[in-house]
Amino acid sequence: MPKPNLTLTLTNTLTRAKEAFTPHSANNVTLYVCGITPYDHAHIGHARAYVVFDILFRTLQRLYGDNAVKYARNFTDIDDKIITRAQEVGEQPTQLAQTFIASFHKDMAALNCLPPTAEPKVSDPKVLKGIVAHIDALIEKQFAYVTASGDVMYRTQKFPSFGALAHRKLDEQQHGARVKADDEKESPNDFVLWKANAKSATKLEQAFSPKDLGAKLFSAPGRPGWHIECSVMAKQELGTTIDIHGGGEDLQFPHHCCEIAQSEALLKPGQPLARFWLHNGFITVGGTKMSKSLGNFTTIKDALKSYSAEAIRLWLLQTHYRKPVDYTPAALAAAEASLAKLYATWNAAFKKDPKPAVTAWKGTCSRLNPFRRALADDLNTAAALAELHSASNFLAEALRNGDEQKQRYWRQRMGYMAHHLGLLQNPQAHTAKPQTPLSAAEQALLTAREAARASKNWPESDRLRDELKAQGILIEDGPTGTTWRRA
Repeated sequence: MPKPNLTLTLTNTLTRAKEAFTPHSANNVTLYVCGITPYDHAHIGHARAYVVFDILFRTLQRLYGDNAVKYARNFTDIDDKIITRAQEVGEQPTQLAQTFIASFHKDMAALNCLPPTAEPKVSDPKVLKGIVAHIDALIEKQFAYVTASGDVMYRTQKFPSFGALAHRKLDEQQHGARVKADDEKESPNDFVLWKANAKSATKLEQAFSPKDLGAKLFSAPGRPGWHIECSVMAKQELGTTIDIHGGGEDLQFPHHCCEIAQSEALLKPGQPLARFWLHNGFITVGGTKMSKSLGNFTTIKDALKSYSAEAIRLWLLQTHYRKPVDYTPAALAAAEASLAKLYATWNAAFKKDPKPAVTAWKGTCSRLNPFRRALADDLNTAAALAELHSASNFLAEALRNGDEQKQRYWRQRMGYMAHHLGLLQNPQAHTAKPQTPLSAAEQALLTAREAARASKNWPESDRLRDELKAQGILIEDGPTGTTWRRA
C-alpha cells in the first residue's frame, strides 16, 4: 500500500496532545471501539460515538485502503444491567440481549454507519474461554487474587500507573467499576475480573463454570466482570497492541484504565495496549450529560420519529468530536433545513438521471485537498461540512448557468465528500413531510416575496422572509426555485 499523501493527526487522550498518526503496519491498521451493553434501545449519546468513529473508519480506509483497516466494535452481552432488565420483563438475558443487538443494528444502518469488520460478543465461547485464560494468567503473575466468596479481583497496587489515562493518581481514586463496595478487596481500587454467584440475592443470574472453560486457578461459577471483556475481545480480534482504541469520554475511567492495567500486566515492559486513545464528548440536554441513569435520554428510534436520520448525522458532524453537543429541537430543525438545501441541489443535478450514486459517489476527483485536510486534522468534520456546502453552492450556480462541464466537476466533488461523510446516501428519497397548505394570506406573502426577488428588491425580500418565519414558515431558495416548509 503506498504511503498516504496526507498525515492524519489525532488527539491522543493519554498525552492530551495532537499527534501524527502512523499505524504499526500500513497493511493492517487496527481500530477498537467499545460497543453497547444491549439492555435497552440505543440513545442519541450512542449515536454520537458511533458516527464519530464511523468517520474515523472511513478516513482510515481512504488513507490506507478498504481492506487494510480492521475495525472491531463489541457487544457486552453478559452484564448485570442485562440480567436485571431481563428479570423485570420476564425474559432470558440472552434473548433480551439479542433483541437489543438487532435494534442497535437497525439504528446504525439508519444513520449510515458502516458495519465494523468484527463485532465480537462476550457470550461467544471463544471469548469466554479467552477471558478465563487471561484471568488465570493474571492470578499466576499475582496481578489478581481469589476472594473467599469466589470473586477474582485485580490487584491495582501491583500496577502503579493505574489511572494514568485519566490523569488520576492511584491514591486519589475512587473505585468506579460496576460492583458495590466490597470488604473482601485488598484495596478499594481493586476491580472485579470474575464475579462469583455466591453473593447473588436471586440466584437467577447467568452463571458459567470456569472449570468447564479451562480455568486452573479459580472455580466459582459466575460471569466475567465488565472490564476484562474488552481486553480479551480486542486481543482476539486485533492483536496484543492495537493502533487506536476509542469510546465515549465517560469510559476513560474506570473502564479504559482497567483495560490498560489488566492487558499490560501480561505484555512486555513498555508495550502498550493501544498506541492512540480517542474519546468523544458527551451529548448534553440543557448542559447536563445525556444518560440512561439520569433518565434524560432520547433513544435513536424516538429521535427518528421527529427528524430524518441524515439530519441527525449532519447535526452530530457540525461539532468537533471532542466537544459536547446539546440536543435541542432548534438544532435538529436547523440541521434538517441544511440537509434539505443540500438535497435540493443534489437532486436537481441528477433530475435526468436518478441513479448516479455508484459511479459518482465513490469516484475521486482533483482539488479535494481542503476537504481531505480538514478530516486529516483530528477529524475536523465541521470544516469538512463547510467544504461540502461550498461544493453544493458551486454546483447550484453551475445549474443556474447551464454549464454542464462545471456541473459534472462539482457533482463529482460533492458526491465524493458526501460519501465520505455518510450523507446524501439516498437521492430522490429525502422528501419533506406532508405540509398544511398555505392560507390565502400566507400565499400572498410568498407571492410578494417572489416578486421582490424578481425585481432584486433584496431588503423587501428579506423583510417578507422574516415575516413568513414569524408565522412559522421557513423559506429555502435553491437552484430549482423557492421552497417552503412549516417549522
